[in-house]
Amino acid sequence: MRKFFILCLIASICLPAQAKQHAVPALEILWRDRPSGELIWRVFDSDGKTVSNLQQPNLSPGEAARRNGEPFAQRAPLGSLWKLFVYAWLAAEGRVAPDYFCTGSPKLRNEEAYCCGAGQGIGQDLALVRSCGLFFNPKRLGISASAWRAFWEAQPGVRTDAPWLADLSAMRPDTVVSPFSIVRALEAVPPRPRENAANILLSRLFTIAPIPDMSTDELVRRLGGQLRVKTFSWHLPGQPGKPYGGGAGWLADGRAVWFAGLGTGQQVLARQGAALGTALAETLAPGDGAMSAGCVQVNFFARYAFEVQRPGGKTAPEGVLRG
Repeated sequence: MRKFFILCLIASICLPAQAKQHAVPALEILWRDRPSGELIWRVFDSDGKTVSNLQQPNLSPGEAARRNGEPFAQRAPLGSLWKLFVYAWLAAEGRVAPDYFCTGSPKLRNEEAYCCGAGQGIGQDLALVRSCGLFFNPKRLGISASAWRAFWEAQPGVRTDAPWLADLSAMRPDTVVSPFSIVRALEAVPPRPRENAANILLSRLFTIAPIPDMSTDELVRRLGGQLRVKTFSWHLPGQPGKPYGGGAGWLADGRAVWFAGLGTGQQVLARQGAALGTALAETLAPGDGAMSAGCVQVNFFARYAFEVQRPGGKTAPEGVLRG
């Protein structure tokens, strides 16, 4: 009885420490710093406060795989991010994929809910926005494993830092990789398909289904046009009962970004949108000359002039509007 009591006491002391060791933060973000080229790994708690802010050096090819620290040791599911890489391959190869037509069959009802109504079709761009996995099925598109491998292995960094990207069979939601390798895979996407995908993903902010406790307007106000990301939702590796999601894609200046936390991708955006927006605002400094792809600069106020008055009724001088 005494031994049993001692064992229970040890267990009661050790278990909380173990749980704390494997605790998943409310939000994790990984991106590359523009001036230094270093990776920024920032972690937030549920209140949106920074609990960790690490910078990893700009590693030589293959060196990252030998590192033991975050974000090189951590593992995360691809979720629906595999669809983004299939989209990029189609765009790079100049392939015009046939529309997918929804059958309405009970067997495919859950999957087709992300695509279209019975008897309707969906094209390549809208399929990416709606995350229609049936559209991007490699077998349906006739993508061969050899052609896929040849294309991705020819892209810089894939062989050493994201070898899973060259494996067509890895294009599935339960593939588990490191966030670092996801960033490297996004950086390996050639410029033209990257721009195509980024433009399509930017529109997702305006077309996603309403998020509980957050309007689309509020989400856009928090993040603006900073993100061109594909959201994903899956579960923690080996823990089907714990939803895990986030997003990955590119920032307005073309740099790759990945973020995740507990919950679905939309739930993470809803809960941590403010922290995400603050972190990204710091890395996208105003006045750096970067302009998001697809934007058009116009002299709107040259035709529709207006005046800005300071407190006291004095007219403000001409210049950049701030505030």
